[in-house]
Amino acid sequence: MAWTGPAQSVVKYEPELDPQSVREAGAIKFSLSINGTNCTVWLGAGPGVIERLDGLWRRQVKAAIRSQPGQLQLFTVELAQLAVPPSMLGDYTRTGAVIDLEMVVGDQVIVRADGKPLFPAKLCSVHDNFAVEAVPGTVAAPGVPDGSTRLSIEFLSANIDSSTIPEISQIGAIYDTGIPLSNEVSLIVNREQVARAVLCTYEGRFALSVK
Repeated sequence: MAWTGPAQSVVKYEPELDPQSVREAGAIKFSLSINGTNCTVWLGAGPGVIERLDGLWRRQVKAAIRSQPGQLQLFTVELAQLAVPPSMLGDYTRTGAVIDLEMVVGDQVIVRADGKPLFPAKLCSVHDNFAVEAVPGTVAAPGVPDGSTRLSIEFLSANIDSSTIPEISQIGAIYDTGIPLSNEVSLIVNREQVARAVLCTYEGRFALSVK
């Protein structure tokens, strides 16, 4: 038994306890291998333990943060980026334009803060709001060729406290943006919206219909 908190843990075995009578607030998942057999053990925990573990972990994650609480950063979720010749930017952003993004339909996105890539993620929903789940890997963000304009396709943007970024960047962390689900996206150039579009599919690929 190990514990890194300030107080000694007290553990008691209750053989007569009915597990169905316990109301868990959460659980801790243990994955292990015994003689080559993979096993999973779930440890149920009440609200007191969950709050204590959560507080300890959050303090540990935020211990190395240099930014002060209250410092805001622009949080964006990007589906794709396009390299567009400046002379053709008007064609891409005019009402009624249809753009084939030439990418297979999926849930992979890139999360950015103030335009800089943070982590790859999966787009998901929580209570009918947009949410992102941090996934393993690095952000593949190739630059655009010289003479081209970077056109970013974004689901959403919001100002968030920079002190929360290390927490939501953890693999498996799910961040509820609070922004309602929608099939509309923004077309962004130099962090400014130049058009809105409806995200749709064409032969298994993402496409845009500019509004």
